[in-house]
Amino acid sequence: GGFSGRFSFNSHFSVMPFIQSFTFALLAIVRGDLGNLTTRTNSANVSSYKPFTGFHGDFTFVEQFDSRSVLGNRWVTSEAQKDGDGDEELLQYRGEWEVEMPIDSASSISGDFGLVMKTPAAHHGISAQLPQKFSLKDSKLFTLQYEVNLQEGLECGGAYLKLVSAESKVDQEALTDRVPYSIMFGPDRCGLTNKVHFIIQFTNPVTKETHQHELKKPPTMHVARQVVLYTLRIYPETDDFEILVDDQLRIKGNLKTDMDPPVSPPEMIPDANAKKPESWHDAPKIVDELATKPADWVDEETIPDVDAVKPEGWIDNDVVPDPNDKMPSDWNAPKQGKWVQGVMRNPACSHAPGCGEWKRPSKANPAYKGKWEPPMIDNPNYKGPWIAPEIPNPAYFKVDEIAKNLKPMSMIFFELWTIQPNILFDNILISTMQTQESIDAFTAATFGVKDRLQKAAREDRKIKFGDVRVDAAEQFTAEGLAVFSEMLMVDPVKAVKNFPILFGISLLAMFGVPLVLFTFTRDRPGKIPTTTTKVAPKLRRKDSMEPQAKPEDEEKDEDNGVLYRRTKSADEGEKETQ
Repeated sequence: GGFSGRFSFNSHFSVMPFIQSFTFALLAIVRGDLGNLTTRTNSANVSSYKPFTGFHGDFTFVEQFDSRSVLGNRWVTSEAQKDGDGDEELLQYRGEWEVEMPIDSASSISGDFGLVMKTPAAHHGISAQLPQKFSLKDSKLFTLQYEVNLQEGLECGGAYLKLVSAESKVDQEALTDRVPYSIMFGPDRCGLTNKVHFIIQFTNPVTKETHQHELKKPPTMHVARQVVLYTLRIYPETDDFEILVDDQLRIKGNLKTDMDPPVSPPEMIPDANAKKPESWHDAPKIVDELATKPADWVDEETIPDVDAVKPEGWIDNDVVPDPNDKMPSDWNAPKQGKWVQGVMRNPACSHAPGCGEWKRPSKANPAYKGKWEPPMIDNPNYKGPWIAPEIPNPAYFKVDEIAKNLKPMSMIFFELWTIQPNILFDNILISTMQTQESIDAFTAATFGVKDRLQKAAREDRKIKFGDVRVDAAEQFTAEGLAVFSEMLMVDPVKAVKNFPILFGISLLAMFGVPLVLFTFTRDRPGKIPTTTTKVAPKLRRKDSMEPQAKPEDEEKDEDNGVLYRRTKSADEGEKETQ
């Protein structure tokens, strides 16, 4: 986008090959970490960190990571091993955690720390004990929200959290993926998976078994190298819920109708012990047993070829008596029976067109209609598909209030795998009683400030040229390349100033690649040059039965059918002759 056609300097120097060369170079490195070079600026912060203190009264948990001291005190890493088969070291929760400032200082609040996953390609586990356990039994509005900053992007990994059930008695250092939880919420991406999880674990009051129920149609996560706010709201009195991303509603539903499988099992289920009666006919069509094959139906695929004749010179006797086989002088006919002379292959067969009994060949039958099968007719006893009768479900229970019956929760647990490091979490809020107004005030004082800083930082990094504005972090896109190439034609100094990385890569593509090619393809000192001449192909006898060996130094031009033979002389060196 942005331009088309061919630009040239005074009609002699074409810039298109130049653009193409460094474009291919860009493709090789664009998936690297160059994007971070454009985002880690030294812009001065417009805000300094102030912890939010506007919550009062009923239970509310807020974690703003005010100090690095929370790591190892309130937040404890798991030293256990994830369940599963495989390398024990890989299954270990060996991922490291830090409490630190964001990498991008331009869009962050000075002094604002976050919890950061540091280790690539590792399992991470860390948890925080809540001041007290809580449930949604008396809540009108439950809110769970937190910020996620994918500082180096995310190709495969999770950024969700679990609210661990208070019934768990496992120490924080021993927590694994098997720990029971009541709510799991947050983004996850790997391969074809790209969604915001919302999962609940609910215990069947009849069977006492706990089952997992997940949102049928979860929204997609926001994959961006910036702070993103994920919010879950549950209204326990109606079991309605909402999921918001960046404080914008993405989906709403109800715990009774939008979870898979449904929390309440079906009241009736098929009887697993029932069997289909032997007299039950569930085949709509049956074979017509009274049908007979028509008299003129031809189902022989081949017939003898009546026009074929035995080739002239055909020898019927493929074996003859062996003249070298003589009756032994001591042969005793009365005891050993009549002596029979051995046979040998008829020597005349080697020159005959065929030998042995001649059989008339077959040919395709022109009247062949295919294999005959009796037709299918309607089944007069057809009763339809058999369905097992239903019986009352022994595991059935009716629940009118799902949220209020979730097990009480007492701990936050991040149990994650990630390929990309430096995923930052901040401003975790869990509230069961706060009003929407107070929660909005918290959001405005935390994410709202960061969001404004991010937008301002993106505007500061915009590169203005003509009617096109391209973010510096997006200069490796088609639009960025177009702007750079056009700017290079009109104002090279401005192009170098605004696109230093692209300019450096273009120079490398223009001069570095040809230099490397020249270095590796030029003739080495002392090597005898090779010449090629064409020679006529060899003539061979048509009746020759012996395959002629092809010289190792002989090659064939597939396009011309010409043979080449490599020869060498003292004064000319190697050359090829035809």
